[in-house]
Amino acid sequence: MNFILSFLFGFIFILPSFADVTSDCTTYNTDGSSICNNAAGCIWEYGACSPCQSGWVSLPGADECTQCPTGFDNGWSAQHKQHPDGASSCSDWECTDDYFPIDTNGDGTPDECSACDPTTLPDNAEFTDSCTWRCIIGYYKTNNTCTECPTGSTTTAAGATDISQCTCTGNFYMSGNNTCTACPSNTAECAGLSVDNVTCQTGFIKSITNGVVTCSTCPEHAEQSGNTCICSAGYYGDGNSYCTACPAGTTTSSASATSDADCHMTSSTQFCDAAGENCLNLIPSTATNIQ
Repeated sequence: MNFILSFLFGFIFILPSFADVTSDCTTYNTDGSSICNNAAGCIWEYGACSPCQSGWVSLPGADECTQCPTGFDNGWSAQHKQHPDGASSCSDWECTDDYFPIDTNGDGTPDECSACDPTTLPDNAEFTDSCTWRCIIGYYKTNNTCTECPTGSTTTAAGATDISQCTCTGNFYMSGNNTCTACPSNTAECAGLSVDNVTCQTGFIKSITNGVVTCSTCPEHAEQSGNTCICSAGYYGDGNSYCTACPAGTTTSSASATSDADCHMTSSTQFCDAAGENCLNLIPSTATNIQ
């Protein structure tokens, strides 16, 4: 009898020690009551508030755990999910060891388990199969972050590593200052291109000023030569903005003269001997009296 009394006294004495906080049940009673107040997934058992085991659930205030229906977790193992202890619903889940919950659809709620640690993933990035990361579409990698493409531009695929991989949408091109600029008139190819790849229509010359493209026609007395303008024969200058006529009685041997030094006398304004030497210049206004 003394042994029994001693056992009961000892059991009562140590009873509160069973009411320690568990990993899943943090609301409990220490006065010996049989209800776990406000503790879903927990029941009062063996003098403590204990979690229901995996495959069993309880609502707040329940005095027993209810078993989930057979097959409630079919397919979870393939997704590295498992039903946790202390669950309040059969649809609750957690990732198995060494896997991490991730949100794949961006709704703020984890929906898959990944072998990759999401705490190592920068904003606007995604994991590859090897758990290395890359920037999502519309962003490019700079050091260890993902930077958004300039306004009005995006990337054609995930994994961009430079701003040059951002392309403008619509009828815009990426100007020299990394801004999406409306394609100018008279372009042949422009939309979505970089400033260097924009081309002008035939008969128009491409020029770039402060990173912005202009397609314009050649000035008077100039002609197109490749992607620039040159002065026509008989004129000199820079070709792209002006061409000046050679002095009276002179001309150039071909187009593209850039200075009046390229202008020379014509056959009608100079006399030479039979060998083509000892030429005398004939000034049209005074040539009538030369013997």
